[in-house]
Amino acid sequence: MVCMPALSPDGNNIPLTGITEAQRPALAGVVLHDATVQTSLGGGHGEGETVDLQLRVVRSSNTGLLDFYYRFTPVANSAPAANAAALNVLFNLSGLELTYADFRIDGLGTEPPNDFANGVGGAGSFYFTFLHSVPIGVSTRFFFVSSNAAQFSPTAGRLLIGRTDTLAIPGPTAL
Repeated sequence: MVCMPALSPDGNNIPLTGITEAQRPALAGVVLHDATVQTSLGGGHGEGETVDLQLRVVRSSNTGLLDFYYRFTPVANSAPAANAAALNVLFNLSGLELTYADFRIDGLGTEPPNDFANGVGGAGSFYFTFLHSVPIGVSTRFFFVSSNAAQFSPTAGRLLIGRTDTLAIPGPTAL
């Protein structure tokens, strides 16, 4: 079984190399939620950058637990993603454990994130960093976190946009 390096509670970044379902069979599962929203990503991406953000929740056929997937594509009439961009997500659920994080090399998209950090904004928070530009019309690979959660709501998570705004996204509701 492939194991992710220990998640650092102090937010140290962990380099990502990509993974396939063949390497980690627990990634096989049923898609429970798949939605795309158009939103503006602020902060590291540059103010006002518009992206199509795909949000997917998969229940592992192997473990019965949930994986939360993300993928974005900068859209026309928008500046491409800036270097050192980060997608910040907050779950903030007591007892939530993120058990694995990486990107899929056997799926859609071409641009992978470079690294992952956990616990930066408190328990249940994490971010993926892209140290390169993502051009308009080009999508990222699916990047994801595996968790110990068994239930979710389409609006239980929060995506941080800039410093103060948030967008409701799928997140765990019970462990």
